[in-house]
Amino acid sequence: MGFALAGYNASGILLEEKKPWEHIFTVIITAAGILGLMIGALVTSRIIEIGRWRAALLANSLVILSCVPMMFLNVYTHILGRLLLGFAGGMNIVVCAIFMAETVPADKIGATATSINFGIVTGLLLTTLI
Repeated sequence: MGFALAGYNASGILLEEKKPWEHIFTVIITAAGILGLMIGALVTSRIIEIGRWRAALLANSLVILSCVPMMFLNVYTHILGRLLLGFAGGMNIVVCAIFMAETVPADKIGATATSINFGIVTGLLLTTLI
């Protein structure tokens, strides 16, 4: 789920078809999600101090909360929702990587770390194709 969040790219284009606005808003909506991913990944090192389990719960709660502003066909609320969704996706990627690093045996850590990056790139590909 977190991997697909990293590549979730279709909502701005779908809204552009429903409600006519300039294409630049679609670009801004997509950029807001990517900006949120970067900020979420950078800030998680501080957030994870509350505990890995609580950080994962917070990230997943933010995913659910980010759906609320995106329910409205308004550019600005959609940008806010995408920023929040990206932030939560960045948190999820970091928290999942830490969980994997702590639970996987040392001789299998290389393949596991590769699977995280493979999952992110596959999520980007699949959501772009859809």
